[in-house]
Amino acid sequence: MGDIHMIKVAICDDEKEYIDKISKIVSEIEDVKIYTYDSGYKILNILEEFDIFILDIEMPGISGMNLAHIIREKRKEAIIIFLTNYDSYVFDGYEVGAFRYLSKVRMDQKLLPAVKKAIDIVNDSKRGCFLSLSADKKTIIKINLKDVIYLEKSGKEVVFNTIHNEKIAIRATLGQMGDELDRFGFTEVRKGVLANIAYIERIDGQEVTLKNNIVLYTSRSRFEPIRKAMLHYWSK
Repeated sequence: MGDIHMIKVAICDDEKEYIDKISKIVSEIEDVKIYTYDSGYKILNILEEFDIFILDIEMPGISGMNLAHIIREKRKEAIIIFLTNYDSYVFDGYEVGAFRYLSKVRMDQKLLPAVKKAIDIVNDSKRGCFLSLSADKKTIIKINLKDVIYLEKSGKEVVFNTIHNEKIAIRATLGQMGDELDRFGFTEVRKGVLANIAYIERIDGQEVTLKNNIVLYTSRSRFEPIRKAMLHYWSK
C-alpha cells in the first residue's frame, strides 16, 4: 500500500486496556496512522480528519452509538467499526451504516481482517471502485460502483442507477460482472435487480428502501438472504 495515502484511524474507548490492545492490533498494518481517545467528546471537532473509526459502544458521556450518528452526519464516507462486550446493539448499527460489529471477546481474531478490509474500501474509494465495460465493443465506459445505488437487467442492457440520480445503460449481462458486484457489496433483491448494501436503509416485509427514497420490492423468499447479506456486510 506504499503508493496510497496514509489512512487515519481513530480509536475511541474509555478503557486504556482496550485502547492499547486495539492499537497494537491495528499497528500491524503498514501505512496507517493511529490516533487514540478515551472520550467521544475529545474527537467531536476533528471528525473530518479520519477515514476509519473504531468505537466502543458503551462509553460514559457520549456513547459510541451517539458518536457514530454525529460521524455519519459529517463524514458520510467514513468507515465505522463497533467493539462491544454485548450483542444487543447490532441492529442499531444499521442506522449509522456500521461496517462491522465485533465482540471484544473475539477481537484478536476478527479486528485485524476487518480493519484490512476497511482500508481496502477506503483506498478503493479514493481511487474509485471502477467497473470497466464496453457499451458497443468500441467504447469503454468506467462506472464508479460506490456511486451505484442499484442496478437492473433491462432487455439486453444493464441499467446502473446512481446516487446522483443518473441512469447509465450498458449492453452487458449480469454474469459478466458477477465477481465485482459481489466484492463491492451488491445483493440480489429479485431476479435481475441487485442493490448496493451500503445504500439499503430499511427492509420492511417485501419493501427494500434505499437512499434517495428509492423503494424496491422483493419476494418473501429473498427477505432472509438479504437480511443475512446485510449482517455479513456490517457485522462480520
